[in-house]
Amino acid sequence: MSVLLYGTAIYNAPNDGSLQLEGQWWGFGMNFTSEYDAIRREQYEAEMDAKWEAKRAEFKQRTYSSFKRYVGAQHN
Repeated sequence: MSVLLYGTAIYNAPNDGSLQLEGQWWGFGMNFTSEYDAIRREQYEAEMDAKWEAKRAEFKQRTYSSFKRYVGAQHN
């Protein structure tokens, strides 16, 4: 039972549904708050990078913009 508890509730931290060891009595005083914060920061940065790459890919696919049409119309 303890292996099951560790595998599902503690090892998966800081993901949703897991217990975070932040110095509680049942965690035997272990405090991993700084590690959890670092993991959250890395997850947030990865999410922002993915959004940026998606926007960049979308921008590359756009071939005609209103500015290009306006400039092209003046030179014809």
